Amino acid sequence: MKVSDAARAECDLQEFQSSQLQASLGAAGFHVTRKDGLTEAEPGQVLLLEFSQGESTGHALDIFSARTNYLLIIGCLYDNGKVKATFMNTRYSTGGFGGEFKTTCAILHKIETVMASDIAKWAAANPPMFALLGNGAGTKVELPPNTPPFCMMSEKLTPEMKAQWRQQQRQQR
Repeated sequence: MKVSDAARAECDLQEFQSSQLQASLGAAGFHVTRKDGLTEAEPGQVLLLEFSQGESTGHALDIFSARTNYLLIIGCLYDNGKVKATFMNTRYSTGGFGGEFKTTCAILHKIETVMASDIAKWAAANPPMFALLGNGAGTKVELPPNTPPFCMMSEKLTPEMKAQWRQQQRQQR
């Protein structure tokens, strides 16, 4: 992740995202329990997230430099240890109107709030495999060559599911 260590620490991105996601999923009717050390082997439905990539460039009060903030979260929904659905959620923002006056944390937190809403809508709508959410919906997400989402490496995926992912990757090229 290219978001600086200082910004990650100051903004507490993972904790903020977890809180926003818990609130959004709760509003969508889900009962959410956060647990350290959770694995896909837990009984019931488990949503595991990977904060895969991110970038924050530019500085507040600098109207002469472009300012870009971007996050990518990959998620896998397991049902009793089996992969049920996966997604990649990408969101970009320059801060909107007056963005040059907003802090990096404010912009990244806004992105995370919108991403939590994206994920809750995905979860509530009979989530599909390999969904692209947010700004990434319908576009190609750039990952290192031949790198599947982290849950694709799970032995819980059937060969058919892995073949489906590879087919989608070839179609996007």
